[in-house]
Amino acid sequence: MSHEIHPINDPAIMNNITSETPALGNAAVSAKAPHRDNQKKAEVSVSLSQPLKRPVTEDHDVAVLSAPTSGAPLLIVRTPDRAELAREEMTRALAAAELSVKPFLLHRELKAARADLAKAPGSELAQQKVSKLAGELQKTGHGKYAQTTKAIHTFATAVVNYLDCETDESVRATCLADSVKKIENLMCGPDNLYKGIPNKTPDIARFADASMSPTARLEQLEVHMREKISKMDGDQAQRIRKVENTPVLVNLLNRTSVAATRFPEDAVFFFNEDGLLIDGIALRPDADFSQPSLDKVMEKAATVCGACVVRPERTEAGEMIALPDRANFKMSRPVIARRIDKVFGKVPDNLIVGNMFDLANDAFAVFFREDGTLIMDHGTELPKPVDIVRLRKAGVGPEGGGFHRFIDETIVGMAIVMKKYTPDGKPLQIRGTNGLIAKEVVEVIGNVPSRMVLSPTGQSQEVPLVKPGTSYGNLLKTFRERNKLMRQQPKQNT
Repeated sequence: MSHEIHPINDPAIMNNITSETPALGNAAVSAKAPHRDNQKKAEVSVSLSQPLKRPVTEDHDVAVLSAPTSGAPLLIVRTPDRAELAREEMTRALAAAELSVKPFLLHRELKAARADLAKAPGSELAQQKVSKLAGELQKTGHGKYAQTTKAIHTFATAVVNYLDCETDESVRATCLADSVKKIENLMCGPDNLYKGIPNKTPDIARFADASMSPTARLEQLEVHMREKISKMDGDQAQRIRKVENTPVLVNLLNRTSVAATRFPEDAVFFFNEDGLLIDGIALRPDADFSQPSLDKVMEKAATVCGACVVRPERTEAGEMIALPDRANFKMSRPVIARRIDKVFGKVPDNLIVGNMFDLANDAFAVFFREDGTLIMDHGTELPKPVDIVRLRKAGVGPEGGGFHRFIDETIVGMAIVMKKYTPDGKPLQIRGTNGLIAKEVVEVIGNVPSRMVLSPTGQSQEVPLVKPGTSYGNLLKTFRERNKLMRQQPKQNT
């Protein structure tokens, strides 16, 4: 007979539920780190009969090698002082800033060259110039405004740091004047970098007039860029939060969150008003959870609006089934295959009884736009995916799910893709290939593109272009063609 649990009567159960802090802030599961306490540092031997290389020490101390008793001369190896190190850092920062600005300059040159070609369509010289600039721009890639602003600002701060270290006044004066000119020229690369923040900071002049000292100008440029970067970072964070609230991405976050991983077997998960999984409790396999149980939880935790009960998939022998892991990779514990058993209250629409809840580490997700196209990586014919392992380990940031990549996208649908496996659990290889592993869609969430077809009775009906069982190869072929057609339509209309 099943037993109903009563969370309100169990303080241990309620500890997690009463917390009003969402559990999705850091959706990561840390793999076990190797033990390093007993590892010995490598020993370094120095031979006085060979030319000495400058040793590198963490604190940049002067290294002194004592002369042996044979009477060999005393050798002193000097590491760079603070000013030298600061100058090296300034040089590296300048190179990085120039590299970041280059695409903007190339784009401007290319625009001018195309205008010249339009005036003289038959000019072979003009055509060669356009082709050359277009090839260079393709190699560098398009300029990134925020990244470039940060690179120039890094150079400016490196200049400030160097000037603080340099004691020679004549060297300081020369470096200051030269660096201010370099920063001004770099800032001419991206458009509008001299513009201030509307209703907050003023515009600044492209080049300083004679009344402003180089020191004051350097400070003005550094502060101006710092404030723009702060504004851009704030806007970026706000836009990423908007991306995180996209229903299909909320689905990913809920199923890979810390809370979902903390209770890996029979469990009840609780959701807030926004559909985010905020916590959970473990259930015994024979225990029950019902609407009255949820009501009692909601009395104690005001943020809870709904619940979802999940149960593990088991073999005929009663053993829980683990979902596939990434090849040559193991999480701290296996991911158990679990299905949604019950839902109560307000939960996301895509949590449906009978559907799988957990995602294998072997899986990745691809996404569909509102216009019916597949979101591809720029300049490629491959989808822009979210890798489940990375999302579990590092959350939504660049090292994890990389949600910033979808800031300018309108995502309405998602397909979960996994490797295909033989009945004995081995990855299935595609015939006629050199060990290429077959992949297929295992789940579709949200709205995916469809097409109208005629049924045998002559009636038209919508058929989805992607569904569970669709091979990944067919998905790529279908949407490469579809994306190409969708790109051509606006050109034809214009």
